[in-house]
Amino acid sequence: DPALPVTSVSLPQTLSYARWLDSRLRSTAATPVALLEALDAGAKVTLPSEAEWEKAARGTDGRIFPWGMEPNGAFANVASAALLPVGSRGCESCSYGIADMAGNAWELTRSPLIDYPFVMPSAEALLRADSLWVMRGGSFQDTINNVRSAVRGAVDPSVRNPTIGFRLVISRL
Repeated sequence: DPALPVTSVSLPQTLSYARWLDSRLRSTAATPVALLEALDAGAKVTLPSEAEWEKAARGTDGRIFPWGMEPNGAFANVASAALLPVGSRGCESCSYGIADMAGNAWELTRSPLIDYPFVMPSAEALLRADSLWVMRGGSFQDTINNVRSAVRGAVDPSVRNPTIGFRLVISRL
């Protein structure tokens, strides 16, 4: 179903898709001017870092959940049997107006699982085969308390799982 989040893709597959989309956006006449200007200024299509993901979910006011301080299943697909279409749980009160930051599908990040907050390690360190990678947001199988904005999950980069997906961002890295 094209309305559902893309899941069951590995971290390398996701990063490969991000590179493809970045290239496509740079070479397509239909790309909005503001987006093209950001890409030309050094931004890239990629996964968010863990810090970028958390700021998008929490905003600047220290929210526990993307929508505020209290659990509310109306804003997150949790304790459920299946994924819902993207945007099904809209959230006008969420920071930056971003929907689906909690529940539905875990979201991969481009950050390795190390103590947080952290300084980004070198490219060589990131490529170690034994590194786990951070995922955030929880899934439809989780409880409401497991989709708090600060909850971290970790996954081997080769894993493909129907509860794990991704959200791409335009980032200056």
